Amino acid sequence: MIFEKTAEDVRILRKNASIVINIENNAEKPVLVENPNGRLNLIAVIGPSSFLWEGKEYCVDEAVLLEIGAERARPYILSKAKRGKLKTKSLHGRNKRFFLSESQYKIAAPVLFDCIAKKATEKCSTRMRAGWKIHEKNTRWNKFRKNFEIKDKTKWRPNGSRFSVSKKDSLVLGDIFWAELNLNSATKRQVDGIANAIGMVIVGWTEKRGKDFKKFLKSQNGDEIKWSIKRLPLYLEKIAMKRCIEINPKSRFVCDFCELLGINLESKTDEEILAEKAEEIGNPLGRIGNMVLKTSPRIAAKRKTQPRYPKRYVVIEVYPPEILEKEEEETNWINPKYLDQTAFIEDIIPF
Repeated sequence: MIFEKTAEDVRILRKNASIVINIENNAEKPVLVENPNGRLNLIAVIGPSSFLWEGKEYCVDEAVLLEIGAERARPYILSKAKRGKLKTKSLHGRNKRFFLSESQYKIAAPVLFDCIAKKATEKCSTRMRAGWKIHEKNTRWNKFRKNFEIKDKTKWRPNGSRFSVSKKDSLVLGDIFWAELNLNSATKRQVDGIANAIGMVIVGWTEKRGKDFKKFLKSQNGDEIKWSIKRLPLYLEKIAMKRCIEINPKSRFVCDFCELLGINLESKTDEEILAEKAEEIGNPLGRIGNMVLKTSPRIAAKRKTQPRYPKRYVVIEVYPPEILEKEEEETNWINPKYLDQTAFIEDIIPF
């Protein structure tokens, strides 16, 4: 039964997946097969594997080792594919029985992330604008007035392409979280800015004013600090507080602040563990390249906001380099394909 189901999954993906990466035995490079008529917007990796059944190990020549969904497609789930102009056909979901080994992943990863980058570039090239102006509230600590100042600020948000990865594919997620922590300059600036702001607040307090500091945390300024750091994902909160401790190594108020937020600096989140494993495998930059991405939602839900049925996948948004080169002054950049429609669009959408 397992052999038949495995062969059926391979047949479905070879026929319907838009990109298939084949890994052969003792091969140094994978074989890339593109299917322009594929009905599933998936990137699939197929290769040999093994599984245990009733205490015995069985080998399979071909099995589905990995699926990555592009745009609205999701990995391993029941999907409806177009069959002509009006008809649709349901394709059953694939069970996650087989996993990539480290040796197989080292072979397939460069080609895999290259396909993701190409798909993101193709998708973003069809859009009219590279990004949008978003109005957000910016909080700054005034060290002279000893309070927070809230100002409206216009930020430029690039418009990327989204992909989904199953939470069971830990090798791919390790490289993804490593890339977000090390290659995404916007995430670095956000974490460093919050760490510096908290450090400036805490540096003025001495050991003799411990009671006053607890009152300060319960005040409006303390609420502003908590609001600014709670916007971050849980594992980025820990990184921001660790950097704050590096800025103020002698202050005990950082630990008090962590207790107030419920952050345990001793334990590591799943994202940090996966990112460390990516470094242990070696050369994550060689596998993922200079890809800039952002992830959402996380592996573990944040505090008590976990839904009743949490998602089985992590969504990543990939930003091609052509989009990131656009500066804030170039936010109104329009794809040349749509220049004839500009007058009509400007009447509808205020930029």
